[in-house]
Amino acid sequence: MAPFDLDGREKEIFSRVKGPGLWVGLVTASGLPAGTAYTNVKARSLTVIRKLVKQVGQHAWGQPKMVAFESHAPFKIGFTAEAIGQNYWTKLYALQGHRNTWYTGIQFLPGSSQLWNYTSTLIPDIVA
Repeated sequence: MAPFDLDGREKEIFSRVKGPGLWVGLVTASGLPAGTAYTNVKARSLTVIRKLVKQVGQHAWGQPKMVAFESHAPFKIGFTAEAIGQNYWTKLYALQGHRNTWYTGIQFLPGSSQLWNYTSTLIPDIVA
């Protein structure tokens, strides 16, 4: 895997990146309305899910089961004020194409539609 390691330039930039954690879970048989997202629910806490079911007045179709629970950290990365003053956002964007690598993700844009549009602009360079 050594050929895929970060080089000195990449390490220097990415070492300055900071971001909060984000945990995402998938629960079945919860009785909660479909298509609804809940935030700040304690990790792996089916007790909290059962309380939410009671609060929204739904009835569970069985015992809630956590089928997936994974970290998506770091999420929405950024730089400290000091790093911003040292042009680290510019340095990050300048990595595009470095070592024939292109970066895309939530750290570059605030929303999913913008992210897909941004990624589509990179494709001509990626396949060139």
